[in-house]
Amino acid sequence: MFKFKLNIIFVILFLFVAKLQAQENFITDDENTNTEDSEKGIKFSERLVKGGNFYINFWGDVFEINVNPILGYKINENFLVGLGAFIDYQNSSYYQFNSTILGGKVFARYFIYKNFFTQAEFEKLRISLKYNTSQPNVYFYDGLYVGVGYNFGEYRNMGLTMMVLYDLLYNENSIYQSPISFRVGLNF
Repeated sequence: MFKFKLNIIFVILFLFVAKLQAQENFITDDENTNTEDSEKGIKFSERLVKGGNFYINFWGDVFEINVNPILGYKINENFLVGLGAFIDYQNSSYYQFNSTILGGKVFARYFIYKNFFTQAEFEKLRISLKYNTSQPNVYFYDGLYVGVGYNFGEYRNMGLTMMVLYDLLYNENSIYQSPISFRVGLNF
């Protein structure tokens, strides 16, 4: 199964690189010079994209807090790669239940038209569930997400971002009810 997951990751990365190479072939020498000159003047800090999302719930007997920060790097105007963290804590005294979920992810985002983008993401989570006074049940879950999104901002990678992603590795150990995830976050 691990070999299968690695093969999928390599195929997705290959498709991104092939797409970038295909677009580069259509640029004329004049356009290539202007693009290189304009990208040389961009500082490292200006290529960084920070953001993520935050969720808190204290409705009824359930308390949950979820934080998902990201840090990305703009390779060029259309292509962004990055890392992220996943931190989630839930507690319910009524059900005598608590869970702690920690993990990380790597992702690649490619803008296909204006503020529309595609995204591929690999996520690894460590899930600890505890009922009553029993010992916690700890297991790991890998998610491989692909999907599309839109950035509601004047500039790419800045503003409110909405995505629909599908988990290619979805199974009964997932923390989600469905292989389809809807995400909303902020980037700056």
